[in-house]
Formats: sequence, C-alpha cells, structure tokens
Amino acid sequence: TFETNIFGPVAAVVTSLNVGDDLEVRLLVQNQISSIGVFTKSAPPEQAGTIVGPQELPELIGCIQAGHEYQATVTRISGSAVTIDVRRISIP
Repeated sequence: TFETNIFGPVAAVVTSLNVGDDLEVRLLVQNQISSIGVFTKSAPPEQAGTIVGPQELPELIGCIQAGHEYQATVTRISGSAVTIDVRRISIP
C-alpha cells in the first residue's frame, strides 16, 4: 500500500470524484512502454489519470503483469490535485 497523486488528471473526470471513491488500477501498454492508469468504476470506466513517480511503480507494474489486482481509493482532493491510496486487492 502506498499513497500518491494522480498524474495528468482529466478535469472532466476528476470533478466527479469524491473522497472515499474507489478507482480501478490498470496496466496500460503503448509502444512497448508500460504505465499505470487509474479509472472510475462507472460504466463505461473513464480514465482519471495515471500513476507515475513513486519508487513502487516498477514493482506495481510487475505485480499487475503477474496477475495481481490493485485498487485506489481517493483520500484527498484539492482543486485538480487528487491523492489516492493504492493497495492490492487480489493475488493470483
């Protein structure tokens, strides 16, 4: 479990978020570059932004590739800055 801010928050999505909301954490691969996206649990899911920077990121990518599932919970919102708590919710 670690806390981080959503990078590149999508304004139209972030304005609908509330503290306590759970978000899906997904692996994104584009041009063989892996990143982590954070998505709403609404239908259809909307990308709120990405997770970058934390030293846990390479381990998080490896764990998702190995089949572990993660969830993020919104812990703080200040304007467009959204802080989330990321935690593993299942192990393969």
